Amino acid sequence: MNIKSLETFFWIAKLGSFRATAKKLYASQPTISARISGLEDELGIELFDRSGRNAVLTAKGRQVLSYAEKILQLHAELLDTVASPDAIQGTIRLGVAETIAYTWLPELIERINETYPAINLAACRT
Repeated sequence: MNIKSLETFFWIAKLGSFRATAKKLYASQPTISARISGLEDELGIELFDRSGRNAVLTAKGRQVLSYAEKILQLHAELLDTVASPDAIQGTIRLGVAETIAYTWLPELIERINETYPAINLAACRT
């Protein structure tokens, strides 16, 4: 269990969709499914009822959501209190397809620049 799997679980619960969560977290749908599958395996429970079109929390899933929200909040507080965005620095080179360069990449670059001003992003089309 890690922060990424809990964050993924949280967003599926809030958005009701693996696809919407993949878009929100800039991940592929198989990656999102694998994170949830791993979390379910580790906990030994099913978190979502997948019989319908939307991802609906099971009773156990609702219990886990309560804990996940607390853990994610504490994680955010820790980062806000202790971690300095200026401490994370360097150059990140991204190789992206043209469709990505014109769709969600500008928003991602903007968000990274706002959060981590010492990061230098270099994008090139593949």
